[in-house]
Amino acid sequence: MDEQEYGGRRSSRGEIGMTATLELLRSLVRINSVFPNEATLSRYMQGLLRERGFSVVEVMSEGHRPNFVATFGEAFRYVAFYGHLDTVPPDPLFSFDPFEMRTDDTNAYGLGVADMKGGNACILVAAFCAADKGLPVKVVFGVDEENISQGAHDLVSSGHLSDVACMVVAEAGQVEDFSQPFSVGFGRKGRVAFEAKIYGTLSHAAVATPETNAINRAAAFVRVLESLSFPTHHALGSTRVVPHALLSEASAFSAPGECLIRFSALTTPGVTGEALADQIRERASLEGLRVDLNLVERKTPYGEAYEVSLEHPWVRAVTERVIAPAEVTPAYFSSVADENVFARRLNIPVITLGPIGAGDHTKDEWVRLSSLDATLRAYEEILRLWCSPQVTC
Repeated sequence: MDEQEYGGRRSSRGEIGMTATLELLRSLVRINSVFPNEATLSRYMQGLLRERGFSVVEVMSEGHRPNFVATFGEAFRYVAFYGHLDTVPPDPLFSFDPFEMRTDDTNAYGLGVADMKGGNACILVAAFCAADKGLPVKVVFGVDEENISQGAHDLVSSGHLSDVACMVVAEAGQVEDFSQPFSVGFGRKGRVAFEAKIYGTLSHAAVATPETNAINRAAAFVRVLESLSFPTHHALGSTRVVPHALLSEASAFSAPGECLIRFSALTTPGVTGEALADQIRERASLEGLRVDLNLVERKTPYGEAYEVSLEHPWVRAVTERVIAPAEVTPAYFSSVADENVFARRLNIPVITLGPIGAGDHTKDEWVRLSSLDATLRAYEEILRLWCSPQVTC
């Protein structure tokens, strides 16, 4: 192709122009998509893809939040590229308008450039290139990743991903080596949240003791959580418990009779919420603690830990042809994301591969310009691999 228009700008490069990618990223950042207000961004991106010949299907969450699946070409099974549309609210300490992206010689800055509009721009431009070359591809965008992954669950339940054989997610993840051209993840921990009510005895403060004061009892319960031991996973380490809140108060000059603790467990494969709750209850009982422990109820299931099979033919091919030549060391991430939903519910290999960036959720969020280009090249090679019969699932 001699000259192509991407995101409203033209590029005369043989493949994909970085200027066009940056201008597209700038337009994505400019559209406020702080959850749950992703609709404007979703419809804008849908329009870009329809203009390039993609068939687009909306999948609604909560009646007003449009996820969508865009498909180009006919195939029995597709490789899908996925990104989430939502961002968190901007850090009030931003020194400039967070919706107006800034750049220097190295990085782009602004709300969501790393998490994950930089990756979304790469997906879109790679999709445009696939359409130009007549390569079949499916691109998927979801809402609510920054909350409870409602969009990812609705997308799976819709059935519109039933022909997806493998998936690339354009998150940066928890970047460990900023010198790499792009970030790769081969698995993530899961998460489950708990509420525990710990009981003491309501009493006058003058006669309260550590054994009767519920706050002291709660401190003992936290020590129980810290002392729990779990099997060590070869790549994801061990399950980790993280307290989030401790709530207790007594009126007047009294010691409280109960205390509420909220905490999460970042889990590894094979560790379930129910089994973990039983383990905690048993240990608390041995310590003489009166505890009511329950999983925090939410609309969507909690994301379970996953890892990709290194023996899967597509994973092997991507590793040999894309990841290894770039000298990228795949990581295993300690936080949960939409990948957990797709990997577990669709039972397909899900690789996280996105541009290098950091400062997610803060005033200092950034994405590296050269990594946007490297990520695009990786996506192009993945598309070429998918069209090679010997690696198609």
